[in-house]
Amino acid sequence: MKEKKSKLPFVLIGLVLVLVGLGIWLGSGGSEKAANSPATPTGTQLPQTSSQRIEGQLTFIKRADASKIKQIAIEIADTPEERNRGLMDRRSLPDSTGMLFIFERSGQQSFWMKNTYIPLDIIFVNANKEIVKIHKYAAPHSIDSYPSEKEALYVVEVVGGFTDQHTIQEGDQISFNLTHGPS
Repeated sequence: MKEKKSKLPFVLIGLVLVLVGLGIWLGSGGSEKAANSPATPTGTQLPQTSSQRIEGQLTFIKRADASKIKQIAIEIADTPEERNRGLMDRRSLPDSTGMLFIFERSGQQSFWMKNTYIPLDIIFVNANKEIVKIHKYAAPHSIDSYPSEKEALYVVEVVGGFTDQHTIQEGDQISFNLTHGPS
């Protein structure tokens, strides 16, 4: 008479492997997260800036009749370090917010999108707070230069498409109120 071999050890090993695999999958946040997460060229994830520092309000004003177009909450970038960092490593930017760059002197300014994950509209503004140049939908991660072409003292960055959505044009103006003085 032949002796029957028990399948119990094989079933237990299979169950352990399934549980380990499930634990690994859940620990990575699931396959959807892994498939949709952008990675750096080395495959490591960049840190996301967790919160915005709302430091004032900025209003876009229509040139033709001085009417208010749209008001947004703003972060301020008024030191060399803050201006260099800008919106790098951000994964999102609400339509109701932006960043205002304040320079010490008016001059030709130029921006790029290296390490920036979201498309932006880059709005150059002169010392009279008049919009002199708009670059729409600046491409994420681009090292192309987006120049002001005219003298600018301020630059406003908002989510890509913002200027089209709110019909903001060169020649329109801005005004802003800060909750703190420039650094």
